[in-house]
Formats: sequence, structure tokens, C-alpha cells
Amino acid sequence: MANTSSNSIVRSLIEKADVKTKKEIELLIEGKSIEKPVHEDITYDAIYDTMDNLWEFMLFTGYFKKVSERISETNQKYLILEIPNEEVKYIFRNKILRCF
Repeated sequence: MANTSSNSIVRSLIEKADVKTKKEIELLIEGKSIEKPVHEDITYDAIYDTMDNLWEFMLFTGYFKKVSERISETNQKYLILEIPNEEVKYIFRNKILRCF
């Protein structure tokens, strides 16, 4: 995974990340989890449309794992996300954090 083309997409998305998104990524690198809304119907063409799509894309490409989920009163699905393993954590620490 360390040299896949998805890394360049993730890098370009993270370069567009706001302060809140960067803080959330830092929490993940520290081994913590975050909660994000997920729609599960993201298309490749929509990756760049919103920051929520960043989370969805990274979940579906293996950069995050789902720890648990909940459904809100409005039927919005929320997932608790974590970094799945040391390989991905390495990618975040050594490649993605450079973008910050």
C-alpha cells in the first residue's frame, strides 16, 4: 500500500484539509479513534467534492477501519474510525504528515 496511486490522491485531499481535519488525522496517528458521517455511496468522481468524501475514500481504500457504527435520529450513519495497522500508520507518519 505504501506506493499505490491512492496515496497521491490521499495526499492531494489532505493538502486541502482544514485545521479540524488535520487535527483529526493527528488523533488517528496517536492511536485514537474519530467519529465521521459516512454515506457509502461515494463515487470516484466525487472524491474531491467534500471533506467528508476524504474520510469515505480513505475508509474504503483501507486507510481506516471501522470500529463501530451508529445511526442518528435522522438515519445518518456514523462510523468510529481508526488506523488499521502499523503499515498504514507508517504511511501517515512518514508521507502524509509531510503534507501538513
